[in-house]
Amino acid sequence: MSSLRPVPALSILAALLCAACSQAPDSTPPTVKAVAPIEDATLEIADRAALDDMLAAHRGNVVLVDYWSTSCVPCVEKLPAVLALQKELRDRGLRVITLSMDDPDAAAEIQAFLRERGAAGRHLISKFGSSPKSLEEFEIDLIPHYRLYNRAGELVETFEPGPDAPPLEFSDIQAAVERLL
Repeated sequence: MSSLRPVPALSILAALLCAACSQAPDSTPPTVKAVAPIEDATLEIADRAALDDMLAAHRGNVVLVDYWSTSCVPCVEKLPAVLALQKELRDRGLRVITLSMDDPDAAAEIQAFLRERGAAGRHLISKFGSSPKSLEEFEIDLIPHYRLYNRAGELVETFEPGPDAPPLEFSDIQAAVERLL
């Protein structure tokens, strides 16, 4: 298992953005089986237009977008469950898009990180990296952040931690996905 070297700007941004980092992880994390990837994981540098294009390409499927960073502990803890959910429900029409808020200079390390966790298919990394511009570009406030789109491509639910919000439970995301399938 490779270890990622911290990126100073990312560490600072992660401390500001990851409100859930101070919260305890899910008390009952989902069971994740190690599964061979369906296809190789690729990582593409992206802006909002690239994300919108990918969402449009997946119309007809339920799509879960996972905004994350390697410096965000809850993001990293939930990523294997997100990837396992995609593999489990792919045949029923679930597609997952992961969008890393790590610096694009670390793209090779992020791609290796995803592969080690059994990721398959296309994944994105923000062209703006760990800067506040990433949050602006993708219209999010905190990470981890999840958006769920129905088969018509409409945003139907957002999952985001907040200072006054209860801890973000993966089981809530999973239940919402199941309702849409």
